[in-house]
Amino acid sequence: MKLRYTDRSKDDVELAFAWYERQRRGLGFEFLDCVEAALQNITDYPEIYQIRYSCFKIMYSMCCLLPM
Repeated sequence: MKLRYTDRSKDDVELAFAWYERQRRGLGFEFLDCVEAALQNITDYPEIYQIRYSCFKIMYSMCCLLPM
């Protein structure tokens, strides 16, 4: 399965990364690790996720416990 990233999703990840880094140095990288793990899970098991908007899959993940 090939993943494609929209500009909006890239912007969202960058904003979230910056927010987590402001909370604690290094936390943004922990967040990115969680994003990567979630995306790898989608790639490995695409059939378990809902399809949204024709070809988009959605995943709700709590792979990491990060502060909000």
